[in-house]
Amino acid sequence: EKQDYSSAISFFEPFLDQTSVGKTANICYGRALGLSGEAVKALELFKDLNSSFPNDTEVELNLAEAYLWNQDYANGERVYEGLVSKDSSSFLAHYGMANALAGQEKFEPALFHLSKVISLNPDFEDAINAEMHVRIFQAYKMFKAGKNNEALQFIDQVVAKFPNSDAAKKLKSDIISASKSNIGVIYTQTEDSANNTADQLAVRVNLGNIDRHELSFGFVISKYQDVSLNSINHSSLFIRDKLFLGEKFRLNTGLSVLSFGEEGNMDFNFLSKNVSLEAFWNKFLYTDIGYEHILNQPNLDLINQRIESDIFFGAFNANIGKSVGLFSKSFYNILSDGNVQKQNFSSLYVTLPAKILFRVGINVHYSEFEHTRTRYFSPSQYKAGELFFLLENFSPQKSMNYKISIAGGQQQIENFAWQLTYRLDCKLFYNFRSGTQIMAAALFSNSADVTELAGFGSRSFSIGLHQSF
Repeated sequence: EKQDYSSAISFFEPFLDQTSVGKTANICYGRALGLSGEAVKALELFKDLNSSFPNDTEVELNLAEAYLWNQDYANGERVYEGLVSKDSSSFLAHYGMANALAGQEKFEPALFHLSKVISLNPDFEDAINAEMHVRIFQAYKMFKAGKNNEALQFIDQVVAKFPNSDAAKKLKSDIISASKSNIGVIYTQTEDSANNTADQLAVRVNLGNIDRHELSFGFVISKYQDVSLNSINHSSLFIRDKLFLGEKFRLNTGLSVLSFGEEGNMDFNFLSKNVSLEAFWNKFLYTDIGYEHILNQPNLDLINQRIESDIFFGAFNANIGKSVGLFSKSFYNILSDGNVQKQNFSSLYVTLPAKILFRVGINVHYSEFEHTRTRYFSPSQYKAGELFFLLENFSPQKSMNYKISIAGGQQQIENFAWQLTYRLDCKLFYNFRSGTQIMAAALFSNSADVTELAGFGSRSFSIGLHQSF
């Protein structure tokens, strides 16, 4: 009762073999194991107890709950179904059945059993809270499937029934925000350690979610200038679409028309295109595979060479338990001059429990070209590793939000000696009640994989404006 499970385990261990108190002691011992996180041991104990005490309701209730501790909801449902058939007036059996069904996302049957629990025991707060969470999760699943109008109507009913639920109110706010059209404008100025510069203005209009499509379009205007004051202008018009294919899949497509040239005279155009398929398999695994056709354009030399790339990529993010995560993304880049680049970026991180997002981890990056090209921006071989800290406080309900990332490590460019690296990336956001957001950002780094220009050290500053309608 006091949640001191380790003391409970120590207390009940001496009584496990005593026949007179064996069943009760084993039940208490098994519950202490399960509630302390040793769910597998608890399940094995209750299976043994069920063999020794067949058709014992108390044992079966604990066996079914042990299946839920192990997230084996189907077997939990099987045991609870027998208990409900045996005694339809048992609110504990109905409550457990509701949890087993909800774990399998069988929402309507779960709500039926929760209604039974509440009719049998109107003061059972856990059942009332469970009903609220099931309904919120129903709306969330509609939202993730791109059914924003349906989700909004449903969450309105939930808010009306549970007016004190902050989770329901937040989900409603998220659905409304995602459904709104909006426009964003960002200006960025970058300078590298060799005094090459780039200025960029980007404008993006998002039309919101329309019949499972999230359509956006806009333009980007850039100017690159090297240390000798040679310059080239770049502009692009783009259109992008995100199609929601049920709850798990998103199909992303995009086209961009790029133009390059001297001041007031665009010399050539290029059509860039991309397609990718995102998959949200479950709460533990996300994958993304795709293809893009681009023009390499980080500096003047490479733009003038007009080297095109066909890039195939794959990525995944896996959550290991509640706090550990692993992200990895690999690229296979086929260049139009006959070269091939292979590249991988991976990150192992831990999210620490806190009111704000606090993450610490290790990033590693590897890149290699099959053939050395002296005029490439990228080194023919590159290796890097860094330790990073991420601090993020982001909520649409708050006025001030921020995202700060600090990292330090080592990199090897070509076969030169390893050198120390640093990276500081800061973003500040301020939200007005009118739906307006302003943003300021700064990045300082000497990592070759972060640089946008020709040198390996860079700094950039950005300001932005975002307006929802």
